[in-house]
Amino acid sequence: MSQLILSEDFSQLRGLIPTGTKTLVLYDRNVSQWVHQAADPSWELIALEGGEALKQWERVEQTVSRMMELLADRSWFLVGMGGGTVCDFAGFIGSVYMRGMPFGLVPTTLLAQVDAALGGKNGIHFGPYKNIIGCTQLPRWVFCNPAVLRTLPRDEFRCGLAECIKHGAIASESYFRFIEEEVAPYGDFSALPAAITERLIAGSQQIKMKVVEEDLYEKGVRKALNFGHTFGHALAACYPEISHGQAVAKGMALAAACSAERGLLQPQQAQRLIRVLNACGLDPGLPCPTGQIIPHMLHDKKKRGRDLDLVLLKAIGEYVLVSDPVELWMNRAQNPGVSLDSAQSKEMSEWLDKAPWVELRLDLAGDLSPVGMVALRMQCMGKEKKLMLTHPAAAESGVIPDMLAEMVSWGAGWVDIPLDAPQGYAGQLTALARTNDVQVIRSAHFPENSLEEIPGEALLEGLAHKAFSGGADFLKIAVHTRTPQESDALLAWCDVQNRKENARFRTTMMIMGPDALRSRKHALRNGYPFVYAAPSGDRTTAPGQPAFQEF
Repeated sequence: MSQLILSEDFSQLRGLIPTGTKTLVLYDRNVSQWVHQAADPSWELIALEGGEALKQWERVEQTVSRMMELLADRSWFLVGMGGGTVCDFAGFIGSVYMRGMPFGLVPTTLLAQVDAALGGKNGIHFGPYKNIIGCTQLPRWVFCNPAVLRTLPRDEFRCGLAECIKHGAIASESYFRFIEEEVAPYGDFSALPAAITERLIAGSQQIKMKVVEEDLYEKGVRKALNFGHTFGHALAACYPEISHGQAVAKGMALAAACSAERGLLQPQQAQRLIRVLNACGLDPGLPCPTGQIIPHMLHDKKKRGRDLDLVLLKAIGEYVLVSDPVELWMNRAQNPGVSLDSAQSKEMSEWLDKAPWVELRLDLAGDLSPVGMVALRMQCMGKEKKLMLTHPAAAESGVIPDMLAEMVSWGAGWVDIPLDAPQGYAGQLTALARTNDVQVIRSAHFPENSLEEIPGEALLEGLAHKAFSGGADFLKIAVHTRTPQESDALLAWCDVQNRKENARFRTTMMIMGPDALRSRKHALRNGYPFVYAAPSGDRTTAPGQPAFQEF
């Protein structure tokens, strides 16, 4: 493990370099005053521009070129001095230059002293995706001088506090309480007493290094240190102007909400975390809908094949690792959609821009004139794949209406074909859909009073077999329930169905009636492929259908 030194005396730094060893310092030009206090006159210095822009391949090439000009080789000692990005960058250079050279780190921000410089992780970004290229190589030592933190801008200090809060949240309720009671009350952290600052740093380092010693290469418990980071890195990819600390704070708030949503964490514990974030000046609010960041989560390095590892909380100071299918999160990003009872072209265009997808109930919309069809086609152009076509009345007649056939030929996203439609009708419409690269939803509907009791497992399994053995891409089952218990039984079956390997997240259970909103929120949380909403509370296409804004 790396040697950790916590001292306000920079003169000790020179004693950490083996006598007679040529030394190169990569440093953030913003910390020049500290470099000149710490460095020996014989050391070579290369100034860098800190910040996330440093962690790009072109900066690696520039730095390596300069090192080759200096004739640096593996006998040299490399020192990285600066914030988290400089420590990451220097660690990467030290790990790969001539297949590795000894290096030490002098972190000059709270974030770097309690997290980025510890544990041997280093790397650079690939476009908007964080730390995609890198390796794990421990520095010989990490020298932390608490005095440099007194000169940090308040927001920079807060970024480091986010990582301290993370360490308490996953591993130590007592350390979390220390931050809550003794650190958070200081609005101006430059006035934080030296003893509290040192305790803040040492406590966080102790938690992190205990985890690193147990699991250097992140095969198990070290994954806990990613709490807040899967969500946070995705946010940073969407909004590069958000600092790492702010992104992690927002990510922790999301992870806590997700933990409470799943019943893992008491809601008051999630609120406690959010209160501490707010008290430390770390805004936990999101700048966008959650669905907007999900596609970036799916590029996270913590994704394993078709599963995404998440760190959630069971309590303050206790974490749990969960593995979610990627499809669950993909479906969450693509829902809810909106169900329209009108083919009015302007409204259609507005919803195609606003919602992930739009169902057009052609049986409710009525026929359009040739001019109306042209207008609708123009408004849908370029957005066809967001369009779902449904016409249950046509299935009863067994004749494909011209309007439905024409819209399928546009290359819509999906067409809904009832499972009880005549075989010839279903076959013709399926063939037309396949010709135009349109996915097929097979559906079954059980309106109010259609059955004495809700469909049982045998009937549901039969519907699933008929749909998927017939080549359907998705199955939708709509049931009017009378009690929450009836809804829960149907949702439980659907949850199991969606975890089956041959039908992963391809089945939607649409509850109609008084329990529709609660049930559809369950469907959204659990990654059902389609969650239906109305454009407004007074324009529903199914009993109890919640409005889009209610999600």
